[in-house]
Amino acid sequence: MDGDRLLFSKLIRDADKIDILYVITQYYKQYRDNPKAFKLEVELPDEPGYSKKVVEKILTGQKIDYTKLRTLNDMKLCQLGWVYDVNFTATLKRIKQRKFLQMLIDFLPKTGDIKQVEKKVFAYVDSRIENEGKI
Repeated sequence: MDGDRLLFSKLIRDADKIDILYVITQYYKQYRDNPKAFKLEVELPDEPGYSKKVVEKILTGQKIDYTKLRTLNDMKLCQLGWVYDVNFTATLKRIKQRKFLQMLIDFLPKTGDIKQVEKKVFAYVDSRIENEGKI
């Protein structure tokens, strides 16, 4: 694709990410607050751990293979990693403004690994925003 088709495809993908982040953070909040009353099926086991390989992929800015996700926390980490696939700085600004990344972090275990992921993801977003329009 090129031209307008490419532009509109990128716009739609970014808008979809914002929409999904809104929906999933609401679902995670509902699930955390009352798992027994939660209506949707959680497809991955809700265990306290997470995969080190998923953390490594995020820390190196790589895409995560969904077939490698083992826990609900892996999925949350994967969703944090979506920032690397955002096309437009305006999208990152909106994601930051709506605090979707912080909410995802808050739903994860409080470990050194997660703190590293938080620093890396937030630094990436801040760098993209600060360098908007710079060559």
